[in-house]
Amino acid sequence: MGRFVFILLFVISSLSAQMDGLKIAKDLPTAIKQAKEQKKNILLFIYGDFCPYCEKMKKTTLSSKTVIKYLNRNNIFVMENQNSQNLKDSRFKTDLVPMTYILAYENGEVLQEFPGYKSPKMLLGLLSDCVAQ
Repeated sequence: MGRFVFILLFVISSLSAQMDGLKIAKDLPTAIKQAKEQKKNILLFIYGDFCPYCEKMKKTTLSSKTVIKYLNRNNIFVMENQNSQNLKDSRFKTDLVPMTYILAYENGEVLQEFPGYKSPKMLLGLLSDCVAQ
C-alpha cells in the first residue's frame, strides 16, 4: 500500500511539474467566476483516469511553453476528471476523453468542443478563433 501511495504522489508531482506555469483554476465553478471577472473564455479539459491520450496531452500539449503562454493570456483553464461532481451539466457527461471545450465567459455557452488528443500546434490553431472579444 505504501508503495502505491508513493507512486501516485510521484505521478501527480511529475504532472504538475510538467505543466509548470499554466494557471489552472481549482474547479469549474471557480473558473466560471474568474472568466466573468476577467472577461476570458474558459478552456475546460476533461480527462479520465488511466486514459493514455489524456496523459499524452498533459505531457505534451499542456506542457508546451507556447500553449501555456496562449492559455494564460486568453483563457481561464480548468481540468476536471470525467467523473467529477462539478460536471453536473449533461453537456459535459462524456465517455470520450480527452475532451476539450471552449465556454463563453458571459454565459457558459459551449463555443467549441474538441474530442481526442490535440498536438500543441493543432490546439493553438483551433483556439485562435475562440478568443473572447
